[in-house]
Amino acid sequence: MADKPKLGIWHTTTLQAARDQYADGAPVGALPSEYSQRQAFAATPTSTVDPLLSLSHPAYGLPSQLVANFAALGIRSIYPWQKQCLLGPGLLTGEKNLVYSAPTGGGKSLVADILMLKRVLESRDAKAILVLPYVALVQEKVRWLRNVVSNILRGDLGQKEQDDRRKLWARRADKDTIRVVGFFGGSKIKATWADFDIAVCTIEKANSLVNAAIEDCSISSLRAVILDECHMIDDGYRGYLLELMTTKVLCLGQPVQIIGMSATLTNIELLKNWLQGHSYETHYRPVPIDEHLVYEGKIYAAGTTASLLKTVNQLDSRSQFSEPRVQPLRIIRPSDHKELKDAVRNAVVALANEAARAGYGVLVFSSSRAGCESDAILISRVMPMFAEVDPATQEKRLDLLGDLRSLSTGLDPKLEQTIPFGVAFHRPSIDALAGRFC
Repeated sequence: MADKPKLGIWHTTTLQAARDQYADGAPVGALPSEYSQRQAFAATPTSTVDPLLSLSHPAYGLPSQLVANFAALGIRSIYPWQKQCLLGPGLLTGEKNLVYSAPTGGGKSLVADILMLKRVLESRDAKAILVLPYVALVQEKVRWLRNVVSNILRGDLGQKEQDDRRKLWARRADKDTIRVVGFFGGSKIKATWADFDIAVCTIEKANSLVNAAIEDCSISSLRAVILDECHMIDDGYRGYLLELMTTKVLCLGQPVQIIGMSATLTNIELLKNWLQGHSYETHYRPVPIDEHLVYEGKIYAAGTTASLLKTVNQLDSRSQFSEPRVQPLRIIRPSDHKELKDAVRNAVVALANEAARAGYGVLVFSSSRAGCESDAILISRVMPMFAEVDPATQEKRLDLLGDLRSLSTGLDPKLEQTIPFGVAFHRPSIDALAGRFC
């Protein structure tokens, strides 16, 4: 059994005060306030309403093991916009390229994953390159795709082995599996074109891979290129590499399906014409997003970024003849604790605590490493004590602490302090293995 966690210094004396201050005076377990409560919205249609929303539908032609893997990862059906996009002319067959735009969290990656896997499963030697802008995204995507392709065998795929002469050579153990390999700067793995079926790369590594494959004439096995965050093509420092690599692929005398996606594409028609493909754009969000501005302890509604800026100008105006002052939706009580005298920090802790107690997850972005750690510690000190959470949650948190202690880098002392209360932080200096847990 793991050691009992250390308690935050506030829990023994001020937990009830924190409850009163940060839960609008309501006891823990009461209904959350209108601010943290999600608005009701129409449910997304399911596969019982529309059979084409099921990945097992024959129209998609996906192997049963792949469908099962997606289900094990929580994906049992797709959104209507994903269905419409996938069923676009020539996309599932790989005859047409695709560029599409959807909001963050709207399911962009799944469309590209399905099309990429369709191409890779077409033949034993088929390869795909997935391009991402940052190392952290590459590492995360590699882990995801390895789970997606687990236990999937390409089998014969209509290609018969050469007989007796070929049988003299040992068959590679992973011959029929789909090998997912990450390529990024600083990686200790020195993989080559022959070592992968799906390469997940940073922009620079993808360009190098394509160059090397063209030079040694092995590029003929390339079947798909996925450009995630393809708005990076406009980046003044790295965009030219993305454009060069894509241009080389477009010039190949072979069918290679190119798929570009982003949440922020302003020139989708231009990219569509360049890729000579199909375009699709949606504004669908599975969960509504409401924007608010917290200013000097007051919460204001703001529908767009422009209105956020307008609200700040109105709040800062001291003129009697300016526009009418915006009225706050709610007011966050000031704190008596010296650590929370700053209105911004007090608001962060108050709102994070309120949402967590209402049963929702919270993601806080901080401008510095020190701020990241400090915010996590402060939030953990107003969360329910370890003994107050249910036994199953206690066990999960203790298991997480045990997993982190077993890493070669050990357990960060500050994480050891915050995790028992359901709070963790992640920053660049944390070891990549630890980052998988936090």
